[in-house]
Amino acid sequence: MLDTIDKVKKSADDLEKSLAVYFLAKAPALPTSVKELIVNWLYTLIIIGIIFSGLGLLMMVGGLLGMGVSMPMFGVGMMPFSLVFIMFLIYGVELVWVLYLEVKALPLIKKRDLVGWKLLYYSLLVSLVAGLLTFRLIGVVVSGLIGFYFLFQIKEYYK
Repeated sequence: MLDTIDKVKKSADDLEKSLAVYFLAKAPALPTSVKELIVNWLYTLIIIGIIFSGLGLLMMVGGLLGMGVSMPMFGVGMMPFSLVFIMFLIYGVELVWVLYLEVKALPLIKKRDLVGWKLLYYSLLVSLVAGLLTFRLIGVVVSGLIGFYFLFQIKEYYK
């Protein structure tokens, strides 16, 4: 199990190096004042994200528990119940991981620690993988481009 985790972490770190080429070297840089504004507000934005993710997780649990009641609604011409259930589970696992990573990153982001930045990077990766697994392809592309751009633009502030 630990070997698999190490391989995933190494792949994520290799991807980080590749993405840095595009989002730092080739992409236009944000003005310093904008970067500083983002870094100064990031702690607050993460807290807001944690609150909304927590509410989303509660709604997800309610949705999973209520699926037995709504099961007759999934009929001909609609997604099969099992597919909807699997998608709900993927969303739930995504929310749990993102919440965990963001809560763990919060105090480190306040200290401007690079480990906190890395945790936000992993959080974005988890969201993108979950999006791919649930076929949200346009959302994955858009949120990946925007998320990686801003994340890499502020990386220099975390040591």
